[in-house]
Amino acid sequence: MKQDHYDVAIIGSGMGGMCAAALLAHEGYRVLVVEKLPQLGGRCTTIEYKGFKIPHVCQEHPINGPAAGVFKEVGAEFDVVPQPPIFYRIKGKDYQAPEKGQFGFLLSKCCQDEAEFTRVRTAVRRATSWLEPSNSISFRDWLLQYTNNELVLGLFQNIVGSLIYSPLNEISAKDIMWFYTGGMRWWSLAGRARLGNIALMESLAKVIRGRGSEIWTRCLAKRILTEDGVVKGIVVDKQGDEIEITARAVVSNAGPKETVRLAGEEKMDKGYVKELKEKLHIASQMLIAFVSDRPLIEYPGGLGMVGARRVVNISCYTLTCPELSPPGKYLHTAQCQPRSEFTTLNRLKEIEAALEDLREHVPGFDEYAEVLNVSCFFNPGWPAAYNLPGYYPPERTPIENLYNVGDGVGPYTATGTGGCALTARTVLEDIKKRIKPGTITAVVI
Repeated sequence: MKQDHYDVAIIGSGMGGMCAAALLAHEGYRVLVVEKLPQLGGRCTTIEYKGFKIPHVCQEHPINGPAAGVFKEVGAEFDVVPQPPIFYRIKGKDYQAPEKGQFGFLLSKCCQDEAEFTRVRTAVRRATSWLEPSNSISFRDWLLQYTNNELVLGLFQNIVGSLIYSPLNEISAKDIMWFYTGGMRWWSLAGRARLGNIALMESLAKVIRGRGSEIWTRCLAKRILTEDGVVKGIVVDKQGDEIEITARAVVSNAGPKETVRLAGEEKMDKGYVKELKEKLHIASQMLIAFVSDRPLIEYPGGLGMVGARRVVNISCYTLTCPELSPPGKYLHTAQCQPRSEFTTLNRLKEIEAALEDLREHVPGFDEYAEVLNVSCFFNPGWPAAYNLPGYYPPERTPIENLYNVGDGVGPYTATGTGGCALTARTVLEDIKKRIKPGTITAVVI
């Protein structure tokens, strides 16, 4: 078997894996990233089809968030176009919320009267500034103490579905308030990757390779090697060649459950494995890409849908990033939230419910739109996120020097690419305390 040696081996080239690799390479570690797919990015990549560059799961990036901070630190280009203000459709009318007081403005448009507005607004204020709600009550049930107005519930569902990928009845009130006071601040200024998500990943790849580290695509991680509870490396299939990579640390961006499978469940602490099985649950989403010869949504920042069946927002990417479409064509996306994360989803029913929303709310959809791609992120191996809020396993695993990064271990108040970047930074700091850069040269046997 061929052998090679690195300071750190990283499984998966999603945002968590690539941020970890860039940070480690920037600190002088010799890193190898292995990616089973032909291109980088994982769920933060781009589908290129018929000349269009379609976002894959990740649609927007906080411009001042943790991921942007990693790009700046390592010297990678963060080519993100600021997103114009979002409009919201409430009871058939479209509103642009003011830059300050956006939530209060939108809430006022959903409430039936001033008394209801005051009840809900006061409850949220107290939950964020005085005493947070219990973790034992869902956010929907917590909110029902102050209103049963489905439009108000729909407003919160739009925000939660867009950023946390969860129905209101399946996420705790405490988790929502932690996010509201924490990670929500990143999204006050967000943007879209001008040349697609893949360009951002290639920017990090340029930094990684420029510092003497490597990235192998079409390279499947088959096993994580351990000895006496300490990680020793990985075995990979590189286009038919089986190679043993010895490494002093291994970082997995494949999700905590897949990390356990690769290392061997029998080698893990039983309590850790039990917690993952019982508490870790994927988040599901659906993204519909459709194109036309004219913009079917007039707002460059997009349209948030309050009270729709499945669609939480609709965007016309070409209005802000014309490079993503062929000349004279317009790329739109619709982000959709299933009604439950804990039941088996019927793909056809979910798609049809979303299409009904689009027919109802997008003028000329049947006449002018061509559905280019429907991505259903319902699969445990390829979800919208590897974990729902409420349970966050640590980046460290029971095997010494084996770590997880990404949204499967995203910290409280963090979501999306920002949370992935935070996990990468946590792992970097831990590795720096335990392992110094510098390895023996590659050996082939």
